[in-house]
Order: sequence, then C-alpha cells, then structure tokens
Amino acid sequence: MARAFIDGLQSEGVAATIKHFVANDSEFERMSISSEVSKRAMREIYLRPFELVCRDPANPAWAVMTAYNRVNGLHASENKYLLDTILRKQWGWEGLIMSDWFGTSSADASIKAGLDLEMPGPAIWRGDALQRCVVSQKIRVPEIDERVRQVLNLINKVTTSGIPEDAEETGNPTEEIVEKLREAAGHSNVLLKNGSNVLPLKPSELKSVAVIGPNSDAPVFSGGGSANLRPYKHTTALEGVRKALKEAGQDVKVQHVIGARSHKLVPLLGVKQLKTKEGKPGFDIEWFHQDPVKNPNAKRMHYTHGTHSSMWFIDNLPDHLNPRCWATITAAYTPEFSGNHEFGVSADGLVDMYLDGKKIIDNSTNPTPGSAFFGTGSTEVLATVNLEANKSVQVVLQFASSVLAREKGIPESEFASLVNSRGGCRFGGGPTFTADEGIQNAVKAAKEADVAIVIIGLNNDWESEGHDRADISLPGATNQLVSAVLEANERTVVVVISGTPVAMPWASTASTVVQSFYGGGESGNGLADVLFGKVNPSSKLPLSFPKRDEDAPSYLNFPGENGKILYAEGVFVGYRHYETFKKEALFPFGHGLSYTQFEYQSISVSGTIGTNSSVDVIVTVRNVGQMPGREAVQIYVRDVVSRLDRPAKELKGFAKTAMIEPGETEVVKVALDRYAFAYFDDWAGPDGRDGEGRWVAEKGEFEIIAAASSADERICSKITLGESFEWL
Repeated sequence: MARAFIDGLQSEGVAATIKHFVANDSEFERMSISSEVSKRAMREIYLRPFELVCRDPANPAWAVMTAYNRVNGLHASENKYLLDTILRKQWGWEGLIMSDWFGTSSADASIKAGLDLEMPGPAIWRGDALQRCVVSQKIRVPEIDERVRQVLNLINKVTTSGIPEDAEETGNPTEEIVEKLREAAGHSNVLLKNGSNVLPLKPSELKSVAVIGPNSDAPVFSGGGSANLRPYKHTTALEGVRKALKEAGQDVKVQHVIGARSHKLVPLLGVKQLKTKEGKPGFDIEWFHQDPVKNPNAKRMHYTHGTHSSMWFIDNLPDHLNPRCWATITAAYTPEFSGNHEFGVSADGLVDMYLDGKKIIDNSTNPTPGSAFFGTGSTEVLATVNLEANKSVQVVLQFASSVLAREKGIPESEFASLVNSRGGCRFGGGPTFTADEGIQNAVKAAKEADVAIVIIGLNNDWESEGHDRADISLPGATNQLVSAVLEANERTVVVVISGTPVAMPWASTASTVVQSFYGGGESGNGLADVLFGKVNPSSKLPLSFPKRDEDAPSYLNFPGENGKILYAEGVFVGYRHYETFKKEALFPFGHGLSYTQFEYQSISVSGTIGTNSSVDVIVTVRNVGQMPGREAVQIYVRDVVSRLDRPAKELKGFAKTAMIEPGETEVVKVALDRYAFAYFDDWAGPDGRDGEGRWVAEKGEFEIIAAASSADERICSKITLGESFEWL
C-alpha cells in the first residue's frame, strides 16, 4: 500500500517522505527516550516496512524522516548505523534524510551520521554551532558538501511538480475528487458484527431513526497533531444519515440525541455552529498592534476568516504583523438545544471569552500551564451558561500573543522556545448535562425509533501526536450509554469512531458493531453508504483489538522508565502474540465481515523459494451469499519446524477480489518473495554472534494459508525448501 501511495505522489513531482525512522512508537519522553529493540525485532518488524519502499523498488521514496527518540541509546538523527550502514549502504537507497521538526540533536554528529536536512528552518544546529565545528575541525567541509548535494538533488526532483514556491493554498475538490474521497471514507469502515442482520438498513422499512452519541454530529475526521489536516468540507455521521434517507425519497423521522459527554476538551466550534457578521459560516479574526480592549480605536493590521476553532499561529500570518500583537475573534453562535451550555478556552498566549458582551471566562489574569499546543498552552478554563435553542448569541474572544504572555511572566515551555510563533487559541462549546440526563434522553429516543444508531469513540483530543492514551477505555459515560440503548432497542447499531482499539465491555450483547476509522472530509457520507447498503463492506482490521489493557503485548513495558522503553515482546507483536500465546482478542487482526458470504474453494502454489524467484499463491473465492461483494484474501505463512522461535503464522501478502456477483467465483494471486519464508538470525553470517546477522530462509516445510482473518483460516497448501540460504 505504501508503494502505491508513493508512486502516486512522486508521479506528480511531489516527494514522499516516510516516517519515523525508526521505532518512534511512544510519545512518552519522545525527544529523549531510548527504544531498546533487539536486532531481530528491528529487522523483522520495525525496519521491514521501510525496506519495502527504499530497497529495490523502481520508484523508492525520495525522502526519509528520522525519529525523535533514541534507538538503543543513540538519537535516530545521529545514528550512523541506521542512516548510513543500513539505509544507504545495505539497502542502496539514495534519497534525502531529514529530521522531524526540532528533532535534530547535534551539529557534527548528525552530519557525520548522514542527516542531510535539519527541520524546520531557520536551523538551530546548522548555523553558528556548525560553523564552530568547522573551525575546530570536528567536521570537514566535504562532509557538509555531501549533505548539501542531497538537498539539491531533492530540489531538482520536486521542481517538476510545477507547484509555485510559498504560494497561497488554492482550489476546491472537483466532483470526481469528492466521489473518490467518499469511496475511501466508505472503505474506512469495518463491519465487526452483524449477528441479527440489522445491516444494511432499508429506508423503505423505516419510519423513525434515532442517531445517538457524542460522535454523531461532531467533526471527527482525523487524529490530532500532524494528522489534523482540515478538509475543505466535513460531513458528520448525522448529516450522512439524513442525506441518505433524503436521497432514498423516504419521509423518515431522524431524532438526534448526544446522550453522553466523551470529550477531553470542550468540543470545537466551526462552520456548523458559528457565523460571521456577514452571515458567512465561521468567524472573524481581526489583528492589532495595540490592545483593542484598552484602545477601541486601535488600527486593524490584518484580517483572517476562521472555520476551525483550534488555531496555532506559526506560519499562517503575514510578516508585517508583529509577534507582539492582539486579536479579536467574533462570531454568532446558534445552539441546537435549550439548556446549560459549557464553553472552554485555552491558549498559547492570553485569552478571555465574552458572551453577548459579558465576560464569562478569564484565561488571561492567571493562566495555568497545560498540555495544549504541545505543552506550550494553558489549561482550559470553563464556564456554563443557559441558552435557548436556535437563539443566537454573540461570542467574542480577546486574544494576546504568546510574546505578551511571556512579558506577563507566564513560563515558556521547552517546545515553545523552539517555535517562532504568535501563539495559539482554542475555544469550544456545547450542551452540558449529567450522565443520567443524557442516558435517559437517549433511551427515550431509542425506544421510539425503529432503529438506533449509536455513534461513539474517540477524537483528536484523545488520539494525538504529543501524548499517548493511558488505557483503551472509552471516555466518560460512553459504555453506560451503549448498554442502556442496547437494552432499550434490540435493533441497535453501534459505530465506534477511533484510530486505535478501544475496550467494548458491551460487545457480547451488541448484535451489530461497526469500526469506523477516521475517514476524512467525507466520513459521514462514507459511513451512511455502508449503513444503508450502498457500499458492501469489505475492509479488514489492520490491528488486533484486545479485550483489556492487560492483554496487549506491550502492557508490562508501557510507558517506559529510566529513559528507556523495552520492546520485550520481540517479534511477537499484534496477532503474532495473541495466536502464539493462545490469547483470544476481542476482534482479531484481519477481521471484517460483509453483507454476503464467501467460500474459499481452492488454493494452488507454484514456483520456488529462492534468491531471485518467487512463489505464486492462487486462491479461488466464491460468493455464496445474496449480494455482490468483495473479499480481501489474506495469505499467511507458517514455518512448520524452525531453529528459532517463530510466530504461529505471519501475514505475507493479501489481495482483494473484484466485485463478485452471487454464485460467481473470482481468482486472486499473491506473489511471495524470499522474505516471506525467512527470519532474521543475529548469529548468522561469517562473524557469528559478533556479526551483523543475516536473513535466513531455513530448509523444511512451510504451510501457505489463505484466511479471512488471522483467526479464520480457510484453506491451506504446502511448499518445501530443499536447502537453507541466507542474505543481508
């Protein structure tokens, strides 16, 4: 999949930068913690994905980004063994290596190791510090020239894109692009359970639908941090359901109830709830060089239009606007529900919030340092106000930049000292209620409806770059909400929106469960396409869902201690752990149902295992159900007898069928290269235990298994390797 993505990007002259190289799997002390990984696990699990797109392919990735952390004691950005010995020499890769933002930890050592580019600019290490290293002859000019040469090579490659340098972002997606985004969003949904055949829903058989849950009408489309890219437009699950019913031409009553509060921070506000003075969706931001509260006649220096109420002002404001500046944010807020509403604000800077001219939040007099904006911002301050449904109120925020906060004595975080920024501001709002009130309203709606759709999960506050989740529990009263609705209406569909596993203590009583991974701007329409059968689900889980925290392979080693995190599970990660140690997952890796059923009729294996040869696996699949559908056939390899302990089986390839009509068959082919049968042996090679190690394909018998998931083996064949061979 990575190869296909890279090919698409680079065919347009856009460099693919793959990250993080390597073992950047924990956000705990991420700038300094050492990932302690065995040589075998490093090669088989953590380096292998990079090897697939850097070694041998016709179109390797043009750039690699190093990890923040240390790897076996040495920062990745200055780890010559990783960057030079493995990546460049053993794999023969010739692209550019850059650090992550502020992820360079030295001047001379990083250049000697092979790090070509310190990011971002202006450089911290590659200025005066590097000049001093040259003067003291700790580094030679030819070594710097080699790094510069790689930067120039990348510049030459990307100039073919025709994209203007430093240009304004322009363009809107065409209908064709929107349709592709919607298709991708639909395929981000995995059908986990459909025991009572509640799905697909038939609009003609419905008179009322209850759409319930904290994620039902929220902008939940991506994770946080660097993943938080804003789409041109976002469709929520509620909007998708309503649109699908309308397009079906059915007069179906849709009742919306939030039911439970599951946010970590007060939910963001955007184009759905806010309008500018001119009635445009979003809000106005006016910038000044004087405090507009103390000086109402202050001259406006700049204007921006906002659509998303979490804003970090790093590189999105003009140079003429001083770092020492103020902003007034203004919008009309129209509540959907009557009753108490909670508002919250935090800032990398100083901020107060006013409602209809009355100050309701003071986060400027004595702000408390918090985790917002990668630890540079303040703790969120809250206020509760009673509002009337559909009656607009004016929201005004008075913001002062981070420079002004420092002048007031607010301490600067370590990360903030690296960022050239005017600060940031986050504000949110929405109805608030007790857990009992929310659940009672949800139960009432569920009882009155023909079907209840409960949409729960996480969001980019919980799942974000910069911090790890403490456990896999669903937040707030989510589990109580789901259990209550399941009891109120047996025709309940539970939709979990998250990017990682969550515990589901109610899973055994739910007949219908959909895992909806973050689907981007068209996520609501994509989900509705699956719920109403426009799309027959064919996606599979890319990870295992444990029943509880303690079942996770890394449980005893998280989050690390004394500056180290031990990868003690070795190669037994994910499904390899659950199957090898006979531990049942809640939902296994590769699991995913369809609205039809498939029979794996035959498997054949041809070819030989060798240095320059491959084994072709051909599987015939028949649709034995009532609907057209597609199946993702997974090919696992089991080493029957091995010198080293190996997982019970390992996924080595997969292929998805075309659309198969009921009663018809489809043939898929998967090619397996030498890596599919090999393990990495630390002691192999001419130098034995003190050497580099080698990949070893060991003579003997291998089982080739076609499966619908890691726990659902369907059909098997065998192949024998006559003589062992090894390589590096």
